[in-house]
Amino acid sequence: MEIRNNQELINALNPVIDQVMKEMADEILDILYDYIDSEVYDKHKPHLYDRTEEFLNSWVSSVERKGRMKEVIATIYNSPKKMRLDTENYIHGSPTSHDFRQYLAQSIEEGLGGHYWFPIKRADGSINPAAVKRPFFSETINYLKKNGKLFSLFEKKMANHGLLLSKGSRIGEAYLSATAFM
Repeated sequence: MEIRNNQELINALNPVIDQVMKEMADEILDILYDYIDSEVYDKHKPHLYDRTEEFLNSWVSSVERKGRMKEVIATIYNSPKKMRLDTENYIHGSPTSHDFRQYLAQSIEEGLGGHYWFPIKRADGSINPAAVKRPFFSETINYLKKNGKLFSLFEKKMANHGLLLSKGSRIGEAYLSATAFM
């Protein structure tokens, strides 16, 4: 393929960058899943309900082009409606808190569960595990920021598509500036 001008270059790169961002979002979701396992599931064993993996599986990604410059944006977010609600059995809510699915991620991340459902300290003096921070999301972000892992992931995915980036490349610079808002 012969590329004769900037627009042809952009047209050739856009589908590759779209695919790279999708691949990155999938890999970041896998990293997030690992942190949900270690920070959420491994650190709190429920005693009022049977654990499901619905919270884990409620995290999804989308990749779209938007903005004036049609930047490619990958978003990873929690989709509460992917979790079932059974308030009588304390699954993603309770008879007193009702449907808690939309607040669940923040409650787990910040250790707010004790404020909503039960006292922070139990009658026996122990701390309610739902009142302990389990920072699965912030740990994921910290991991990605550490030692340039996010940009390294971008470089690797681009290389898998035959595009090698140099440290001073404009694509790399644009990507780094976009990730500064994470």
